[in-house]
Amino acid sequence: MKNSLKDEYDIGHEIGRSIFGPVLRVTSKKTGKHFAVKVFSKKKLLSLSKQHYPNTEREILSKLHHENIIQIFRTFQDVSNLYFVMESADGGKLSEYIVKYGGLGEESGRFVLAEIVNTIEYLQSMNILHRSFTSENMLFTVDHHLKVVSFASAQKYEKKRYVQTTAFDGVINYTCPEILKDQIMVPESYLWFLGCLIYEIFAGEFPFQGLIPLEIYRKILKKELHFPSNFPEQAKDLLFKLLVLDPEQRIGAHGDMESIKKHPFFQDINFARLPQKNPPKFRSVLPTLNDLFIHDYEKISVNINDEQQGISQENSHPELSGRKVSRTESQRINAIRAKLLREQKKKSPWAKFLNENELIVESGPTIKKKNISQKKRHLILTDLPRFIYFDSSKNEKKGEIAFTSELKIDLKDNKFFNIVTPKRTYYMEDLNEDAERWVLKVNSFQKSLFKLTDGDLLDI
Repeated sequence: MKNSLKDEYDIGHEIGRSIFGPVLRVTSKKTGKHFAVKVFSKKKLLSLSKQHYPNTEREILSKLHHENIIQIFRTFQDVSNLYFVMESADGGKLSEYIVKYGGLGEESGRFVLAEIVNTIEYLQSMNILHRSFTSENMLFTVDHHLKVVSFASAQKYEKKRYVQTTAFDGVINYTCPEILKDQIMVPESYLWFLGCLIYEIFAGEFPFQGLIPLEIYRKILKKELHFPSNFPEQAKDLLFKLLVLDPEQRIGAHGDMESIKKHPFFQDINFARLPQKNPPKFRSVLPTLNDLFIHDYEKISVNINDEQQGISQENSHPELSGRKVSRTESQRINAIRAKLLREQKKKSPWAKFLNENELIVESGPTIKKKNISQKKRHLILTDLPRFIYFDSSKNEKKGEIAFTSELKIDLKDNKFFNIVTPKRTYYMEDLNEDAERWVLKVNSFQKSLFKLTDGDLLDI
């Protein structure tokens, strides 16, 4: 057991925060050098069943050596916390500059994106998939060179070239279609994230906005985006080639990052010499008047249901008539959602098994039948969407049913229904004798997410 943080460092102010604890600016008492210390609360890690996260981040960062990826120097612990002593990037978050300036100018945006391209190329060469590759996890040094952080949920892939996952760990607006359709991430997922970053950097807000995840997912699969009139044309052309539903068809697929570097948007960029270049200064980008009056949004209700705990909430957002959901509006919507998530966390015994931004939309006691066995299971459907079933008596997660475009649900009568997947059929009995509600919810998800017309699936 090591000494406490205060024994070796003078502790400065908090410069960031994760769900596991603060990130502190510290100064070594021996050398006077500045560092960032990422704190993991052991209690928080246990409560979220994320004990493996610190080990994952340490193991991955110790193998990565790139000018645009944060360095880790040492780790230690005391009774309450784990501490990661890391390179200090004191220039602020990319997301903060986007909010401050309403997006970045073309020159500075191009430079930032070029450094992101270099980072993606390196991570692909190391077979690492960063599962939260968004502007929120990109910092700057004081001279405005990029540093990618937050590798706790990253995963290594080998010959299969994919990792199984039910969710994106970053802002859900960046979720790639392969997660929604096949519950996987591939090296080409980085290309989708790059397209999302291009949009956010020049539009000044998240891509694919909506009031609830289901609406966002629908827009992702339809590739429904609005472009401000001052969006750079060459950046838009590159974005069109990146935001392609089929990962294999994206520009840069199969490790061909040179095709991205040679795109006209990056004309005159010398990628090899970026670390030696002085980044352009950030400048304000103001929207035009026409950009403020687009797209009506319907009034949408968010429902949380958990019969076992007696939870029944309904919350709605007022109609956003005749205007775009701004980044500020998105933050307000996120605040509403955060309130619902807090309530769910207090009252639902299943909340600890869910992702941070995942809400229960249907829940209830069932009998799960397999051959001659019958087991009582509490079944929930979340807005990810996904099915999870639990042993109520032991408060244990027993399994999960992949929610893909091939999933079907068959209603037998008011008690019995089947969940049919390509690999298996789950025979279920609803103990509340209201099996139809499961069918209605699943059909709603299927219609919104997967049952799109041929026109909807055309490349933008």
